[in-house]
Amino acid sequence: MSEENNIQDLGELLLNLIEEKKKDADVIILDDNEEVNKILNEAFSRNQYFNGVKSVLSLKKARKAIEDEEFDCAVIDVNLPGIGEGFNFLKDFKEKNNNNLAIVISREDSAQHARAALKEHSALDYIPKLSENRESNHELVVQSMLNGIENQTYENFGKEHGVDNLKGKVDHEIKYCSEGNKGRFLEEITTLEAINRVLKKMFL
Repeated sequence: MSEENNIQDLGELLLNLIEEKKKDADVIILDDNEEVNKILNEAFSRNQYFNGVKSVLSLKKARKAIEDEEFDCAVIDVNLPGIGEGFNFLKDFKEKNNNNLAIVISREDSAQHARAALKEHSALDYIPKLSENRESNHELVVQSMLNGIENQTYENFGKEHGVDNLKGKVDHEIKYCSEGNKGRFLEEITTLEAINRVLKKMFL
């Protein structure tokens, strides 16, 4: 089998792996607001991805859940009763799961504090807590999580095959082909084609 065919296989393997990671992901949602918790649960549950979604309303139940089960992702309300308890749980989740696929949500009036703490704890994203009647905005949380899973898969795959910033290189290839030099359109390419072009540049 030629090197070019091997690269084609690698590209397809990466895309299949991303799909599998999204479909196999188990999510825990910790928010003591029943309505927000319910809407977030429904947003994840109706998505074509994610293997399972567990909602809890208290820190005690959340801690028990991560002791009893394994979760790939978390959505955590940091405005829980008790100073810093939400971020303490975020730290516990990351240590137990050895990843940063956690999204922090909080009231808009505490957004500045949440963003500052987010840097310290290196969560995936921060999104202001959304009101119960803005259901469509909760899809932002779901999409951010899917993006996080994809980016993490690219990163791990790149490390395994000795390619730094693989996702950034693929995005650049797609952008360059669609915008070209000084905005001149060149061609439309698929993500698989972009991955293969990046890998060819690295290995051929």
